[in-house]
Amino acid sequence: MSGEADIDSHRRGTVGAPDPLAAAEDAAASLAVDPTAAARHAAAVLDSAPSLPAIAVARRVLAVAAFGAGRSEEAAGHISAAIDAARAGGDREREAAALLTAVAVLASAGRPSEALDAADRAAALDASPAWQARIESQRGFVHRHADRFREAVRCYDRALASLAGLGDAAAEAVLRHNRGTVLAELGAVGDARRDLEEAVRLHAVLGHEAHRRSALANLASLAALEGDVASALRIFDELGVSEEAGPLDLLDMAACFVNAGLVDDAGAAARLAVERCRRAGSPHLAEALAWGARAARAAGAFAEAVHLAAQASAAFAAGGRDGSAALAALVAVEARRAAGEPPGDLAQEASALVDRVGGAGLTTAALDARVLAGECLLAAGRREEGVELLADATREARSAIVRRRVLARLAAAELEAAAGRPGAARRQLATALVDLDGHVAAAGGAEVQLGVLDGGAGAVTAGLRLAVEAGPRTLFTWSEWAAAGHLRMLPVRPPDDPEMRSALGALRALNRAAGRGEAGTDAVRRRGRLERTIRQRARGASGARFEPQRPVAAAALAGRLAERALVSYAEVDGDLHAVTVSRGRFRKHRLGPVDALAGAMSAALVAQRGLRRSADPRGAARALGALHDAAARVAPLVIEPVLADLGDEATPLVVVPSRRLVDVPWSALPGLTGRSVSVAPSATVWARADDRVARWAEQRPRTVLAVAGPRLECAPTEARRVRRRYAHGAVLTGRRATVAAVHAAIAGASVVNFAAHGELRPDNPLLSSLLLADGPLTAYDLEPLAPLPPVWVLSACDVGRLDAGGRGPLLGLATTLLRLGAGAVVAAAAPLPDAVLPDLAARLHTGLAAGRRPATVLAEVRATATGPAAAAAMALTCIGGG
Repeated sequence: MSGEADIDSHRRGTVGAPDPLAAAEDAAASLAVDPTAAARHAAAVLDSAPSLPAIAVARRVLAVAAFGAGRSEEAAGHISAAIDAARAGGDREREAAALLTAVAVLASAGRPSEALDAADRAAALDASPAWQARIESQRGFVHRHADRFREAVRCYDRALASLAGLGDAAAEAVLRHNRGTVLAELGAVGDARRDLEEAVRLHAVLGHEAHRRSALANLASLAALEGDVASALRIFDELGVSEEAGPLDLLDMAACFVNAGLVDDAGAAARLAVERCRRAGSPHLAEALAWGARAARAAGAFAEAVHLAAQASAAFAAGGRDGSAALAALVAVEARRAAGEPPGDLAQEASALVDRVGGAGLTTAALDARVLAGECLLAAGRREEGVELLADATREARSAIVRRRVLARLAAAELEAAAGRPGAARRQLATALVDLDGHVAAAGGAEVQLGVLDGGAGAVTAGLRLAVEAGPRTLFTWSEWAAAGHLRMLPVRPPDDPEMRSALGALRALNRAAGRGEAGTDAVRRRGRLERTIRQRARGASGARFEPQRPVAAAALAGRLAERALVSYAEVDGDLHAVTVSRGRFRKHRLGPVDALAGAMSAALVAQRGLRRSADPRGAARALGALHDAAARVAPLVIEPVLADLGDEATPLVVVPSRRLVDVPWSALPGLTGRSVSVAPSATVWARADDRVARWAEQRPRTVLAVAGPRLECAPTEARRVRRRYAHGAVLTGRRATVAAVHAAIAGASVVNFAAHGELRPDNPLLSSLLLADGPLTAYDLEPLAPLPPVWVLSACDVGRLDAGGRGPLLGLATTLLRLGAGAVVAAAAPLPDAVLPDLAARLHTGLAAGRRPATVLAEVRATATGPAAAAAMALTCIGGG
């Protein structure tokens, strides 16, 4: 900053006569600290009738600043003028400096031959070791941007050797930064991390803040690639990188988020990067398109992925970057395969990409290519070629990158399956998933755990494909690997984050102000900023620890079910399968194409939403009639083919839906209307939750916490009537029903009842909430309270839906309760009429106070309810243990 002050004072004429050359050199010295200010000062120099040396320096500063902002054509014009000015003045030193800058500009513009020629010309102007080190560094930069990664590392190695003993910390920082990013591409993650950490340290010592931030962002992407997602996200949190960032920061965000499995965020960052690169004419547009393609593929937007990948591949090819062009083409082939294109049809394309990607040194991508091509070649009948590629891929089983280890196991499984050893293939896949679980447990919050789990999706899919041809117990086991894996992560130590608590409190205060009309015109922006802060803090899960739980074994499940029955659904290659378990016997069923459900499921959703209009007897009758009509369309597709295996109507049933079935109104289906039905995200979650319910049923005394939220006329009545069903308990109503009061009272309760407005947040499921006197109680508020009371009744609209985020039974308020220790959650998957809830809740709690199982009590209430109460009871579901 002091340099900027001196330049300003010269310009004002307060410190002697203006000196354009000194001002230009001051601007050059400040480039690493504030390139925008440096460019502004350099432009002022050009307005002051400067000498040729001053022009050369000022033009070089403008070139560096434009280059850093992604304006390659502008940078090329400035650097050409800088070279001409230095040469015209016979200034070899400044000509050499300008040529060195030209190397980077030309390389980034996709002109590697011209860039290397500029490097050779610069090398001829100075033979000193320090200068030659800088030349080698720039040659490395050229090779890196031409996808010649191994040659780039050799240049960086030579440059660092030339620097030895010279004490040039600035040059060493840049070299280690650049070498670290290339080593990461080559898969040498340990060496890459050491280089980047040293670059961060040196940049900090030198005060080069822009470079330090860039190196930290690269370190974050590397951490995400290694599986340490929580650390990666904490780095970005520290950097404060947001949607307002420049293209390069956005690209760093997109890379980190893709590696972390946060595909929605990755797509948003990539789209912004594409937009800003197009606007600026940036040479980084191809990278932005490529990261957008990867994010789209991971998010299941396969057509978009193919489109973006084609654009990226063409842009890379135009810049002479064949390796990156091949990588983009690989993303397109992967997307087409995931979209259902027959693997045999893709074999030729996939196998052609293996050498192109591998030849560039893109080791992780080369592994992707080998596994994909091997699978496609086997499907095409080209067994020898496919086996060779897959055998090569298995050598990565000990990689430091968890995703590469998973891919290696997937390749080994493909080989075992091709050799007719499906059992051995499944063991390879299970080993990969156990390994992945360890990384999931350390990944941070639930959303991040889901992203890491997505890295094992290929292994889960392969296991399911093998399992459908095996026995029912095997299919059940693989269905469990596929179901809600993040809920198997048991919280050992809840997160304790004061900044999170502060942000949640500020969000509640903002909501209260908005309710009074006092929030101001920028309320939406402030709310968005607070919600982003909360989400970022939760992802890092500071202080939290988790322990992975293996999927429940088939024998253990059969023993726990005893006289109950279970049906678990799985989707495999577009077909719906079911496994039934009853009296220790497992059976499997192929139910048909999943797409056949679309119309019936849509009608069921509409009918469930219609229950909100059931406050009078006629409305209730119409709503129930519509629901039963819709359920009758769903039943033949999902329950009738398996009903004979599930015992009679007196047999309690546990349902584990697949992702397309989470909105089925199970208790309304013909054949299930009189049953005790529990719905669980997985059998593993159900077994754990059922154990908590069993222990709860034996507890004495049972203590209730009844809470009434605002703006519901009947909520206080419900809370008081619920409290009277128990010998012990507490009631929070009116202004006393605050988040802090709930936190204080909840530890002493074994049953919790909320009568409150519920809000479902599809955009951020963990912000789904119950409205209290001081604002929303979210899933984030509940996480520090684990373990939670065993039984919950939520008289609130919608919060019983398991698919809050549209990604299956994964995130939301009900599943968070199960994750944090609840055994059973009785909640609504639809809006509820307030007037009937006090009586309905009182009847539920009469049974619960006696220690009877929640699913059984709910079934009895449904059987005896009439009119509007019957419609409301049908909207309720018992989630978890019953």
